[in-house]
Amino acid sequence: MHELNQHKIAALLPQRRAQSNKGSYGSVAAAAGSLAYRGAAALCVEGALRTGAGLVYLASVEPVIQLVLTRTPECCALPCRTDADGGILAADAAAVRQRFTEKPAVLLAGPGLGPSAARILNALLTADAKWKAAVLDADALNALAAGELGQFPLLPTNAVLTPHPGEMARLCHTTVAEVESDRIGTARRFAADNGVWVVLKGHRTIIA
Repeated sequence: MHELNQHKIAALLPQRRAQSNKGSYGSVAAAAGSLAYRGAAALCVEGALRTGAGLVYLASVEPVIQLVLTRTPECCALPCRTDADGGILAADAAAVRQRFTEKPAVLLAGPGLGPSAARILNALLTADAKWKAAVLDADALNALAAGELGQFPLLPTNAVLTPHPGEMARLCHTTVAEVESDRIGTARRFAADNGVWVVLKGHRTIIA
């Protein structure tokens, strides 16, 4: 186990070349937000931009995109139609997946997707998807824990799951108390058993 602090993390960040532009630093395709949960999309887009992604695309319903663009006008919008639950229409999520077939991006999915999460993720995480990597959070984790997203092999290489203790408990079919009693062991076992990275959030976040 290694303890990370701000100085160690700063040393790991690569230096940016003087001759470069936003196209030099990769793309993130975020599927986030719904009519009921709009702020979640704004926060995940801002997080992707602040951590250095060159281009960030947001696939969401129009009211969510309008909010996000007032905060981060550099975000690229992928407007989607609204389904009966106020989330992204699954057919439009499939179109987002196809858009990134030729120029793969990192998929960031889950925050604020609401009841539509499983339908959206099943449209994004197909066997022929070309994502470079994936970060799953929030409602994506709940859909995964409920068995609504099929098998882990459909996740791309370098998939990252970012659960809080409650989401970790659902993924492991156990209790929050059990997770908190052995945070390191729980994260390690889940990561090893499923071939994913786990970021177990909380005081002293665990990366396994």
